[in-house]
Amino acid sequence: MALGGPGGDFGEIAAFANEVREAVESVFDHAELHDERERVLGLARSLADNAVCEVSYGVFAESSAGKSLLLGALLGNPLLLPVDSRTVTCNITELRLRPAAVRVATIVGARVEYLSDDEVHDYVRHLAHKVGGLVRGAGGDLSTVQDITYNWSGLHRLRQVLDTPESLRLPPNGLVDLRTEVDEMLRAEESLRARGVNPGATEDLVTPDGFFDAAAMSALIDHGEPGNGGTQRAGEQALVRKVVAEVEIPVDVWEAAKLFGAAVKLVDIPGSLSSRRPIRDEYLRVRELDTVDTALFFLDSRPGSTHESRALQDLMSSGKRDGDLLRDAVLVVAAKFDLIPEVPGLLLDEPPVDAEETAVLSRSVVLQQLVTASRNLLPPGHDERIFFVSPYVTMALADELDLGWDADQVVAHLRASQEVTSARDKALRWREVGHVPGRLGEGLTAFTVDGGLRRLRDGMTSHAAHHGVAQALDRLRRQADELGTAFQRLERHRVDLGPVPTGDDDVRLLFERVLGELADRVTEARKALPRRLADPEALPSIGASPGERVRQLAERTVYDWPEWKQLFENLTDGMVRVTASKPLGDMWADLFDDAAAPVLVKDFEGRYREACAEVATSLTRLVEDRVETYLDESALITSGQHDLIGSVLTESVFRRLGHDLGGRRLAVAVNALSHLEVLVGNVRKTLSTTTSEVDDRYFPLDPTRALPWHQDSPRRGSESYTGIGQVLRLRQTMVDAVIAACRSTLAAVLSTAADQLERDLRGLERTFGTINQDSVHWIALVTEARRADGTEEIVR
Repeated sequence: MALGGPGGDFGEIAAFANEVREAVESVFDHAELHDERERVLGLARSLADNAVCEVSYGVFAESSAGKSLLLGALLGNPLLLPVDSRTVTCNITELRLRPAAVRVATIVGARVEYLSDDEVHDYVRHLAHKVGGLVRGAGGDLSTVQDITYNWSGLHRLRQVLDTPESLRLPPNGLVDLRTEVDEMLRAEESLRARGVNPGATEDLVTPDGFFDAAAMSALIDHGEPGNGGTQRAGEQALVRKVVAEVEIPVDVWEAAKLFGAAVKLVDIPGSLSSRRPIRDEYLRVRELDTVDTALFFLDSRPGSTHESRALQDLMSSGKRDGDLLRDAVLVVAAKFDLIPEVPGLLLDEPPVDAEETAVLSRSVVLQQLVTASRNLLPPGHDERIFFVSPYVTMALADELDLGWDADQVVAHLRASQEVTSARDKALRWREVGHVPGRLGEGLTAFTVDGGLRRLRDGMTSHAAHHGVAQALDRLRRQADELGTAFQRLERHRVDLGPVPTGDDDVRLLFERVLGELADRVTEARKALPRRLADPEALPSIGASPGERVRQLAERTVYDWPEWKQLFENLTDGMVRVTASKPLGDMWADLFDDAAAPVLVKDFEGRYREACAEVATSLTRLVEDRVETYLDESALITSGQHDLIGSVLTESVFRRLGHDLGGRRLAVAVNALSHLEVLVGNVRKTLSTTTSEVDDRYFPLDPTRALPWHQDSPRRGSESYTGIGQVLRLRQTMVDAVIAACRSTLAAVLSTAADQLERDLRGLERTFGTINQDSVHWIALVTEARRADGTEEIVR
């Protein structure tokens, strides 16, 4: 059998390993080849297991350096994470990237992982040592903290000790901070226990109707006020190990090819400033720094922020990694670079200054301090790892860039028009300075092109590719070469020994072993139907889940509504204005039936029904596709088993079995496994008889209102207006409504398909079970039929 080469990236190498394994397992070999066959299979399985690579980027900062906004812009959606004036990240957020056919990056699912008992043990030990050091430094009584056990009991004991300040001699502020942290940990533990959640557990963040719960995620990662339904979650922040979010990003934003197909995750780590749990956060920051492949250290470019570099250096010395190796894993991001003062104004003053690196730095104390602070975190001579970045410049220069997201909408949401205007002015004035020679100059030039995002993205992929990914790929390629050589040797030996004879031994093999194996696979596939096929969110081996495909289709359909264009065209100073044609009394303030509204509720009601109908028409084909992939994933029959059945149970053998009921059932079962489209056709026939109607109960607007604005729409007298943020929220509300309506239909269609497939698979089970119970009879029957037909000496 001829196979392709192992290919160039991780996915291709894994596919090659699986291809070899299938080529070996699918053929029955001579007994003499058993050891060689097993060696090839072992190499193939090992290579397939190892052909997985994941690159992790840790994002560290001491203060609010705009990490969330910058990370979102870096991935293709500045509003991906909570970003407003109150947002302070309080828990580790891991973003797992998944390139997809989307226009803007979107979080499609998330889960929360809580601290395990072992992690609580390590944290309490770290906390007790910290408190002991503080008490020692204050001249207090160390014996009060020496009997602390490293578990929840010890944490309760420590809380009691903190209520005896006279023995500890700690300053009042320090005591308050320690009490606050311990209290939050104990309250979180109590809350989780009350909900029956054990340490180390993982919870999917979903709403009762099965959708991603963005409010719960925000409540767990944001120190700001929790949103609706987020109060309980916010109370459990202290015990969160991390929140893991699955993010679909535009394919062209993150060039996965540069990392040879490796999976990518970005880990956003809270800073120490503004932390309500500084010792817990320090413990988790050090753990993350010890494990990430590349560390992005964010420095605030504004004056007075260079002390952050010293704090990050202290963080580097706190972990277990070798100092030089850790420095080699660092990239420095000079964030909010549009806010740096003096430059380029001083460079453009009279007399003009040559655009040389030393001249630029000499004219700006702040820039010089920023560059020095950055260099202190890096190995000597690596200025190419310093990046000057500002998402506001990206937004300001949107007309020159192909962003994929609407910069005007983002600016309106952030209420940052003044900041963006200022950033544009700063970028244009840097352009006037001209190109500064050297690696710093490359970063400054990139800042003026798109806010430095592309250069940062390229720097991240290049650094990871040359620090572990390329080496791992080289090792796998050598293993793939070894596997290919071993497989070719096995193939040559197969040719030398010739075909394996088909005779009575194959009949016994079929009825004593193979049919039993087929029955086991059919049973496994049937039992997994509720979990893997009927569940709209179950992920197939390739591609998105049916639920996610419906979400994508609903989003595209709703985004194409012309009503959004009407609303955006009615913008004035960031607001959609609607004025009543005559004064209305207070009792009619919510109706505005006479208003000259650009869009009415009845317009959305019609669009909603059309969108639901359009998505619903795609469900049958979508479910059929999923049934096909499910049967492929279940691997009900191998090619070797297929060949064996074909050689033993020929058409002439079935004819000689006559009209025996068992023989007919065996023929039907064998045909269904050999031609899976038979099972898919049965599902298609069943689905063709089902109908579905648009479910109006999910329509989110009140038909008695003339305007589709939310309850919090501001008004001035008889004038009602809404901000662009509300329009965007309304659009998302309509997307969610279409998704909710179609998802219930999808669940019903998937359930119908699973029921039909369950009936078919149960029939196959019964057939194989009956035959297995009387295998001696069937062996004799088929052997006699083959001898009478003269086929017992046929070889494969």
